[in-house]
Amino acid sequence: MEQILLSTVIMSLLVSSESTLIYNRASQKPPLVEVPNDIGYNVKEIDLSNNELFNISGKFYNLTSLEKLNLRRNKFTVFPDLRAVGSTLKKLNLGYNLLAEIPYDMIQPLTMLY
Repeated sequence: MEQILLSTVIMSLLVSSESTLIYNRASQKPPLVEVPNDIGYNVKEIDLSNNELFNISGKFYNLTSLEKLNLRRNKFTVFPDLRAVGSTLKKLNLGYNLLAEIPYDMIQPLTMLY
């Protein structure tokens, strides 16, 4: 699987249908405080771990191929609304955030939540 590293210079990408988008603190400094706007719509896996994200509202519309989303080690206090992604999202990592509750209707389509 091809992996693409986002940098501050390259924020707009066209990615293939089997691509992984990685934008975590290990690959980028300083950490993200918001999700980049230009995420290719065919991306299957997104790694936004180890950043300072607390809200992703409206950033994942039209990602109809997204299967795996890593939001580990961010600043989420409310479970992100990912219904716009649809039923393709199967694996979600929200470990080491500040979530107080996890709504059942949001996790029901997932096969793995960690």
